[in-house]
Amino acid sequence: MKKDLFLILLVALAQSEWARADGLPFKGNRYDGPVTVIRMTPEQVTKTRQGRLNEKPTRDIQLNRMQKMQLQRATGFSPDTIEVWTLEEAVETCSCELLNFGICMGPDLIQIPHSFLGETDEDRGKFASQVQRSNRRHMVSGVLAVLALFFIGSIFLRSLRARPRLASEGLGELRAAS
Repeated sequence: MKKDLFLILLVALAQSEWARADGLPFKGNRYDGPVTVIRMTPEQVTKTRQGRLNEKPTRDIQLNRMQKMQLQRATGFSPDTIEVWTLEEAVETCSCELLNFGICMGPDLIQIPHSFLGETDEDRGKFASQVQRSNRRHMVSGVLAVLALFFIGSIFLRSLRARPRLASEGLGELRAAS
């Protein structure tokens, strides 16, 4: 019984969002946190598309004055360049060393998470409290999912163990009657 419960708990933990805590938090195809959405210029779009086709892709785009002003107003900081990621790349990556990046939302739109803006890795702490609140919410939902799966799994295992006894008792009664 303990082995079965351990396996259920292990599977539930592996499936929970809490187990993937070092990844970026997403709700659907949107970053789950404060972002600024900017429209890329045709030149920036061309550069990101060409970069993905090369063996060593360049993802960096130079922000223009209007884009910088938009970020500056929203966050108080604006880098010169942004590293552009596809949604698939962003979902599969670890967030430990990300800095000044944007996630493609469409052909010419990128969302720039505020919590990863800064001049150095230490600067990311400026918006860290926003990410911590978001991660805390994901952790709580993950723990609740693990507990629910553990409870449901233990009930299911008990019902499986109870059924063979009932069936064998019924066969004994049928044999005695005939």
